[in-house]
Amino acid sequence: MCPDDCSGHGQCVGADGLWDKYVAWDLTHTQKCVCDPGYTGPACNLRKCPSGVDPIANVYTNTDSVWRIQFSPWESTMYNDTAGQYIPNGPVHWTMTYTDEMGDEWTTSAVTSYYQANCGGDFENSHDQTADCVTRPFHSNPRNGTEVTDISSGTDIAAEYYGDESFTFHESFIAEQVNASIAALPTDAARDAYVWVAHVTGEDGDDEDNYMIYPSYGSPNNGATAVDQCSAPGSANCAHETAFSTGKSLAVNDAEFRFPYFVDLDNAVALDSSEITNCDFSSLCVFIRLRTAKGNQAMSVSYKYKSEIRSSGVLVGEYSEDIGHSGDDSIVSVMEVGSQRFWSVETDGTPRIEYDSNQELHMCSRRGLCDYETGLCECFSGYSGYLCNQRSILGY
Repeated sequence: MCPDDCSGHGQCVGADGLWDKYVAWDLTHTQKCVCDPGYTGPACNLRKCPSGVDPIANVYTNTDSVWRIQFSPWESTMYNDTAGQYIPNGPVHWTMTYTDEMGDEWTTSAVTSYYQANCGGDFENSHDQTADCVTRPFHSNPRNGTEVTDISSGTDIAAEYYGDESFTFHESFIAEQVNASIAALPTDAARDAYVWVAHVTGEDGDDEDNYMIYPSYGSPNNGATAVDQCSAPGSANCAHETAFSTGKSLAVNDAEFRFPYFVDLDNAVALDSSEITNCDFSSLCVFIRLRTAKGNQAMSVSYKYKSEIRSSGVLVGEYSEDIGHSGDDSIVSVMEVGSQRFWSVETDGTPRIEYDSNQELHMCSRRGLCDYETGLCECFSGYSGYLCNQRSILGY
């Protein structure tokens, strides 16, 4: 028997269900509580408190985690025999599942991004299942009524979308969809999350202008040559600033909210848009910053779609539904990239801040005591916040 039947916050499990290779005489007699997320103790009767990094040990280190969700292009016949599925063409519906440091899983409402299949140089016909195609992701619906934008061309994208701020308010724009879906989670699930979106066109050295980072101060229009291009008002070689600076989410020229520098500005030469954005060519990337180090957290994406069948641009049907997951080596991948960022002394001054999202997490950040009845941290003098990681003047 387990103590107090695990207090209603766990399961009583025998040794045979805990250890595969355990073969001692008490295999079917020894039991223990396996606690639900957020509970601990022999009887699962103690509430866990939130964990964070020690603010004193990381004075000059930013430990925020940044999760990159990347939707990649796919070159294949319309029906891929190896994968046993159709390549996406049209809307792709997906959800994000975030596992916090307590082990709780939180799944967002569904959002929708888009793919455009180009078969034999033609994106108006997708009815031939044996046709050789390349399908690419995009941040908005590339079809506006009967008009369609070639999303392989950065020039065409800029002309169609970045002339004014209306694209940021359109219901199909993925950045604001993700913002809304994360904001709808319970407060503690993804507290103070911040979202950026990058869309990279072309291939290496081919039509790299007009890649998009959102929020930012515009879209580069004269070659991808600077890490901090369009990260400040009035940046050189940065077009469409009016559209971006009046969009739904406005850029902030501060290291806390500006799109991360994934290349060291001190050693940045012969750059391409993929290196600057940390997003592959012809890909769509969503970056989500969370205020906690990675620890044992995780994030995954599940998706489904019915690829559109088009003949001369007319929608004549849909192929059968396909589903997938970011762990399937499919069109989407998820990676934590918080430690890949760089601080710019030139832009943000001194002292130089290091980025390390792999720091160890401690209950109440080692700056408070856990109340195991409520699961709340009681912070030491000079510290505050639900993690006790915010310092007042007394904490310095």
